[in-house]
Amino acid sequence: MKENIKINFSYIIFSIVFICCIFGIFYAKLPQVVNEKAYDVLANVKFKDAPKSKSVTIVKIDNKSIEQIGQWPWSRLIVSQLISEIVSSHPASLGMDIIFSEQDRTSPKHFEDFYKTTLGINADLSSIPKNLWDNDVIFANQIARSNVVTSVIAANIPTASSCKPNLFIKSNGKFDEIIQADYFTCNISLVQEKTKNLGFINASPSLDGLLRKYSIAYRFGDSLVPSLGVAMLKSLDPSITYKKSNSYFGANSLKYLNHTIKTNKNAKVLNYLHSADKFNSISVIDVLRGEYDKSLISGKFIVLGTTAIGLSDFYSAQGGGKVSGLYTHASFIDNVINDRILYTSGFMNFLAYFLAFFLLVVSTFLVSKKYYVKAGLILVCSAITAVIITLALMSYGVYFPIGLFITPFLASYVLILFFLSYILQKEEKEFIKQLENIRSSITSNMMTMVETRDFETGNHIVRTKEYAKTLANYLYKNTPYKSLLDEKKIDNIYEAAPLHDIGKIGISDVILKKPGRLLDEEMEIMKSHPKIGYDIINQTMKNSNFDNSFLEVASNIAYTHHEKWDGNGYPRGLKGDEIPLEGRIVAMADVYDALTSRRCYKGAFGFEESEKIILESKGTHFDPTLVDAFVVLKDKFKSIAEELAD
Repeated sequence: MKENIKINFSYIIFSIVFICCIFGIFYAKLPQVVNEKAYDVLANVKFKDAPKSKSVTIVKIDNKSIEQIGQWPWSRLIVSQLISEIVSSHPASLGMDIIFSEQDRTSPKHFEDFYKTTLGINADLSSIPKNLWDNDVIFANQIARSNVVTSVIAANIPTASSCKPNLFIKSNGKFDEIIQADYFTCNISLVQEKTKNLGFINASPSLDGLLRKYSIAYRFGDSLVPSLGVAMLKSLDPSITYKKSNSYFGANSLKYLNHTIKTNKNAKVLNYLHSADKFNSISVIDVLRGEYDKSLISGKFIVLGTTAIGLSDFYSAQGGGKVSGLYTHASFIDNVINDRILYTSGFMNFLAYFLAFFLLVVSTFLVSKKYYVKAGLILVCSAITAVIITLALMSYGVYFPIGLFITPFLASYVLILFFLSYILQKEEKEFIKQLENIRSSITSNMMTMVETRDFETGNHIVRTKEYAKTLANYLYKNTPYKSLLDEKKIDNIYEAAPLHDIGKIGISDVILKKPGRLLDEEMEIMKSHPKIGYDIINQTMKNSNFDNSFLEVASNIAYTHHEKWDGNGYPRGLKGDEIPLEGRIVAMADVYDALTSRRCYKGAFGFEESEKIILESKGTHFDPTLVDAFVVLKDKFKSIAEELAD
């Protein structure tokens, strides 16, 4: 009853720890982190070796351009000239990952106002044609003529350059799950009014700095404002439409030409961020000078933005290296065209957790039934199968959140294994304890058999094992024999010492119980009891399938406890170190007890006389090292003899 209470209590403690650990895992968002890392690995397997983009080209405001033209921002005249040059090469679409939220202070009209207001000087700029008087007007007109996709930034608080966008993508309903943007930071009103297409350029990296998810739209009232990438696609296909799924478990979709981009309910997709070397790029200064390959622009999606250090945010790309924010839009467009956009949904998250829980229940059941191999195979096979299925689904634009499946399953499984290990260790200890009890019981029963044949020995067995243990402990701590002993062997000597005369059950009662000295022929028969004892124990050892270290010690003791150091003992006449140490130890213990105890054929010797006989037998009957130890331990031997006297 008490044992059951203890085991039940262990299960209660484990359950509490298990629940706390699982709660901690989810609270720390470990499954999400693992899922992101798993996505990176699998996405690299699928997309890292993708060919260089044939659809998207980067025109970059880089360090080279800034060194030649000067510090950014440049005059809008230069930007207008840049746009004009790009458009002359007939791109499919031109998008600017730049916001011009302030007026161009290099315009002639601003120079005139500056000198008059600041210095009180009327600057004569009458020679400048009126059509060049305002750079922003020139720039806005260029935007309008070129059908450039401009940028906005979604925000939750208003700014001086906030505006209400009026260019949206078509949709078929309300999308309450999509992120609501209350304000947008826009270009100056003059430019904004001329804009025919716009998109937001917000990015939301994970904690590790990687951009994995790409929002294709934000909600503004009941309308949808597209991202820059989607807006650039829209400039080529004005009919592009975002459709809401009628099913709770279904995916929303964006229809572009013959491509269907599936998204989750938040209008987000998994967008593999390619490294910079996957795109052709042209420096702005080379475009302005006409020193570029026009085929890199003709018919291509052109993303214009900054890559210079200090002018752009940089993110880690799954494909390797750091890239500026404009590459997320370039990657999105290229991934759409090449059908590499992935989506995952809340339903898939639920499915991953459900499968993890289901397999955990199955595995726990198998473990409880001690089908450990089957439970382990489920873990391994489930993980491998999940990887294979996820890779297969990625080919169809679907990402199964494998990290959400594996993390709770694996974490829970590890906890169960720890608990199982604890239970098995506990059961093993109980089993060993039971074996020791059985061994002790068998030893006791065997000695009872001997005592029924040799009843005059009294407490001889008990004293002998105490002498042997005392002597063995001293040898282990204080002599060179330490290498031949350890705690387990000392325990075995202690438990096996009572079996030293087990062979006497094979000796006739006439000889065994004879009062007085034995005749020579009777003595020869008596000398056979070590061999009889050895055969009994050795046969038991052959029939056992467990650790035989105890029986080996018992066998050596039974066979050699009548051997002598000088080789004059029996039954084999072993000499010196040929005699196992346990045999030498029990030999001294047996003789000392025989000397100090009464036998049917003799009386008891006094302690001093017995000690003298032991000392005189040094190097003949007994191992000299053991005799030296006896000198130190003789008082302890005497105490044992007195406490356990017959």
